[in-house]
Amino acid sequence: MAYRFKSRKNVEQELRRIACQQLERASADLTDPELDPAKAVHQARKRLKKLRSLLRLVRPALDREVYKDWNRRFRDLGRSLASARDADVLLRTLDELEEAMRVDAAAPDLSVLRCKLAAGSGQEAGEDSRDLKTRMAAVAEDLRAAHQEMTRLSIDGQGFEALGKGLQWTHARGRKTLRKTRESPTDSRFHEWRKRVKDHWYHSRLLVDVWPRLMKPYAKEMKRLSDLLGDDHDLAMFHQRLRELPEDTLPETIVEALQRSIEHRQDVLRSEAYRVGYRVYAEKSKRFRKRIESWWEIRRVE
Repeated sequence: MAYRFKSRKNVEQELRRIACQQLERASADLTDPELDPAKAVHQARKRLKKLRSLLRLVRPALDREVYKDWNRRFRDLGRSLASARDADVLLRTLDELEEAMRVDAAAPDLSVLRCKLAAGSGQEAGEDSRDLKTRMAAVAEDLRAAHQEMTRLSIDGQGFEALGKGLQWTHARGRKTLRKTRESPTDSRFHEWRKRVKDHWYHSRLLVDVWPRLMKPYAKEMKRLSDLLGDDHDLAMFHQRLRELPEDTLPETIVEALQRSIEHRQDVLRSEAYRVGYRVYAEKSKRFRKRIESWWEIRRVE
């Protein structure tokens, strides 16, 4: 079944079902011999993020320590796989920048930079494919154990009561972070906004059943906003890595050309992110929650 709550069903049971489904699929991704390791890691990390967003939605209905333990557990499992994913993102970002620079002029020779980034993907840290597969297997085992524990998870409250406060809270955090980002548009602020947007996107998907004709397009716009901010974060991460390289790695003219390309692309992404963000966060958070609650109740009795 899909990553969504069914409003006619018991919320606690739905919570367990959705969580267990994500745990099963993440474990399957990491142990699938036919799946490329980079793709397997990417998919597993996405599922861990979906699990953490699910927990944030029901956070007010969970015991405080239970929430903290689960959130920390899924966060740490995702981080244990992050290095492989980050290296893949850096190389992909380099490909995109190289293609963009080729439009304006002859593409510079970035082979040295590519080798440096490829080395940073594992060899410099003493990692090889066997190390990655060992970590993947360990995470998969932890996920299977978490699945067994998740079947016993309980919450306080029933129906939308168990979801409404968490929905309003994460929506409000997204609005607040948007405002702070506009006031001080730093890389770290955009990254923080991206995390809040991703939560609200996942919550929109979890609640799409309340009125699919309206919620599906809304969730689609939230995904677009998440993608814009995700691309911006990839560029910021690449830029940081570029600054960390020894000065003699690349000619200064190439470094400057890369920086200009990064800054131009970020300007475009951020302008579009503001445009979408002000629309999806136009409604005050309490009013947004009440509207979704009304749709939930109507859907439940239909």
